[in-house]
Amino acid sequence: ESLNLDPIVGDIRAAKIIDTPVSSIDLAPTIAEIAGVEFDSSGESLFQERVRQTTYAETFFPLYHYGWHPLSMIQNSTQRIEQGVRTESVDPWSTTVVPLNSSLHKQLLDFRGPIEPPEPGELSATQAAALQTLGYQTDFVKTTFAIETAIDPRDSIRLLREIHTAERLPVEQAIPALETIVEANPQLLSPQLTIVYLESARGNIEVAFDRCIDVLRQDPEHSLALNNAVILSYKLKKYDTAISFAESMRELNPNDVRPYRYLTAIYADQENTEGVIKIAGDGLKIEPTDPNLNYLKGLAHVFLTQDEEGMKHLQRAKENKSRASDISLWLGIAAERLGKVDQAMRHYEQAAKDMPLDPRANAKAGMMLAEKGRCAEARPLLINVSGRLRRPDPSIQRAIQQCSAQ
Repeated sequence: ESLNLDPIVGDIRAAKIIDTPVSSIDLAPTIAEIAGVEFDSSGESLFQERVRQTTYAETFFPLYHYGWHPLSMIQNSTQRIEQGVRTESVDPWSTTVVPLNSSLHKQLLDFRGPIEPPEPGELSATQAAALQTLGYQTDFVKTTFAIETAIDPRDSIRLLREIHTAERLPVEQAIPALETIVEANPQLLSPQLTIVYLESARGNIEVAFDRCIDVLRQDPEHSLALNNAVILSYKLKKYDTAISFAESMRELNPNDVRPYRYLTAIYADQENTEGVIKIAGDGLKIEPTDPNLNYLKGLAHVFLTQDEEGMKHLQRAKENKSRASDISLWLGIAAERLGKVDQAMRHYEQAAKDMPLDPRANAKAGMMLAEKGRCAEARPLLINVSGRLRRPDPSIQRAIQQCSAQ
């Protein structure tokens, strides 16, 4: 559906009506004044007597992400001026072309300052990791051209529309449409990464991986492409390749916890228990509450019978909403080995609830109780498990016979 930008007519109910354009920088102090909150801002509340007569905006997004010319805009109640490679002036309500207001244009140029593009502000490793985890792009196009010869973004609106239209098509139509765009515009990485996602979504993991490598050939440090390359090579069980890409992610941003998660999962698949403990421990220095790292590190410790350390991390994984369903089972096993029978029993009971189709929790609980001579508690559990098994289990049968002899 199209967005209706027509002015509201009739009886407008509002706390204050502003006839001139409103800058977004003024919105926060306005809300703060309504809420009665002190707020230090370079904007000014719209409830104040003096109101900005113009709105100014600029964007370097086209430059940093596509290598195109930056844009700036200034607007009052009668004219909007856009400045890129060329200058355009329109009526803000009808968008028809109007003669340039030289005074308003001078304000725009004064606000904008020199045309030389500024370098993007440095992101801390923590900021970059947080933004990348949320799906934001933090990679910038390296501009080596003269700004005067850059493309005006307004001339590429049609291309961007084509990309967005193609991305919304069904997968079987979207991929060839995006392929056509990439062939004509090989420098654009965004549609190539969309193809990677779509090929992966329809199960063509090898094809998606190869396309992702194509992107990395153009930009070896592209954070999203590296992230995708790790995931795809892991799915393809190309573990050495996945490790190499994950290590590249770590070198580029040591505060990004994602490569630690990937490396921990790879080492777990390879049954490299010591590797799991080491890399998960490094990741937990960055994000101590990470449920997946705590779960795999705890599991690795339990496998090595380092039960107290294992329980600590498994409990932390549980507290932080790990989706692993067998945490209570391993907590029970660790507690049993430490001689904490009642504590182990509570964990086994919870494990039976968490995994109702898995007989291991009741089996472990029954055998533990039988060994401790608590046969009245053990017998129903052992009989229940024995009846659910397709073939007799010697350990269960011995525990039942042990209790029968008492």
